[in-house]
Order: sequence, then C-alpha cells, then structure tokens
Amino acid sequence: MTIQERFESYEKYRCELEADICFLAGMLELSIPEPDGSLNELGQVLKQIQSSLDFVCDERIENRMKHARMRLRELQMLDYAIRSRPQRQREILHGLYVRRLSWQELEQELHVSQMTISRDRNEAFRALKNDFDDW
Repeated sequence: MTIQERFESYEKYRCELEADICFLAGMLELSIPEPDGSLNELGQVLKQIQSSLDFVCDERIENRMKHARMRLRELQMLDYAIRSRPQRQREILHGLYVRRLSWQELEQELHVSQMTISRDRNEAFRALKNDFDDW
C-alpha cells in the first residue's frame, strides 16, 4: 500500500474504529459515552473496553478488538506522520486527509496555488516513504 493510499484511507480507518468501538461496547453491554472523535479519546475508550475483556472469552469479540487496535495504530502512525512534517505540509496533509477538504477549499484557506499544494504534498509523501517502510 502506498503512502497516498494510506492517507486516503484515513477516513475509512476512523469510521471502522468508531464502528468497532460501538460494536464492542454493545456486545459487552458497556455504558460508554460516545467518543468525541479525537484519536486520544478513541484510544482511551479502547483501553476501557480492553479492561473489560479480561473476563470474556469470545473469539468474535477478541477479533473485533484486534481489528480496532490495528486501526488505532494505523491512525496514530498517520497522525504522527502529519505532525512530523513542516508546517505547510502538515496543513496540507491534515486538510486533505483528516478534514477532507477539497483542493479548491484548501487552496483558498492556505492562499496558495493547487500546484504548490500538489508539490508540497508530493514532497511530504517522498519524505515519509522511508519512515513508513521502516514502520
């Protein structure tokens, strides 16, 4: 999977993680407040659920928990990758893949051309390629 494909999957991974959390809370009959959507909050809720699994032996729940942890790790890696870049590259990656802005919306918000957005995004992907290969 390319770096671009990983970033394009950000929204999908977040939705899958939120669905996993809801599913697990329902199966375990846990009363957990709905997370606000931040990665920290989602991670905390997942820890709460994990602490309830000590007394449950259900392969479906264990598989769903494994999937949720995998999605959280992927999202954390992408979040770290974004934070590790220089400011404009961070703004571009966050805008395109986390906030899901269109190229035109990002262009207006950052006051730069689409060519600049494309160039900076591609530069960030090139720099991150080695990091992702190492991970």
